[in-house]
Amino acid sequence: MMHPTFHVNSPEGEMWSRERTLALWLNRGIGHNRFERFVETVSLDGHVGVVAGREVVRPSTDSIAGQRRADGGHAVERRFTNVWLWKDGRWWFFARHANETVARPPAP
Repeated sequence: MMHPTFHVNSPEGEMWSRERTLALWLNRGIGHNRFERFVETVSLDGHVGVVAGREVVRPSTDSIAGQRRADGGHAVERRFTNVWLWKDGRWWFFARHANETVARPPAP
């Protein structure tokens, strides 16, 4: 489903190509013990679709995110944007951005 020129701006602060992303999935560099997605908006214009919202994930301990975090595998909230492209009679996953949500102080 990934377009050949797919890229992700990852929560690790790196740009990953389609090949790098697939290799990480296959080698458990990307892995979650929990994954929930909450879509907040979907926009379509011509041949482009954008899905955005938040995700709650618990990285597996052997994943890149799990190894980076020292919190015992607690859940992490992220913001995400996925871009889809209609081409050749199908939807292609074209680009993704995800980042961990920064905790905000409570409103006064």
